[in-house]
Amino acid sequence: MLEASAVFAHIGLALVVFFCLLEGVEIAKIGATAYFQDAWNVMDWANFLLYYLVYAELQVRRIHGSSSPRAGALSLRRDAR
Repeated sequence: MLEASAVFAHIGLALVVFFCLLEGVEIAKIGATAYFQDAWNVMDWANFLLYYLVYAELQVRRIHGSSSPRAGALSLRRDAR
């Protein structure tokens, strides 16, 4: 199942990177202070961050070949201690 969704995850990543670049242009245009005073822009970055975290989790699960809830990036970090 994870392999089947990998194509969509990569497409989503490309779109998120594109929109991050657009937001970067807007930050350069109006300045960071004015940009981040708008709550919608803060929400955009929260969504971008959430997507990057989910994408990373899916890649870790795909690489390690497990769809178990305990096999994600968080459990790998715990095991490393």
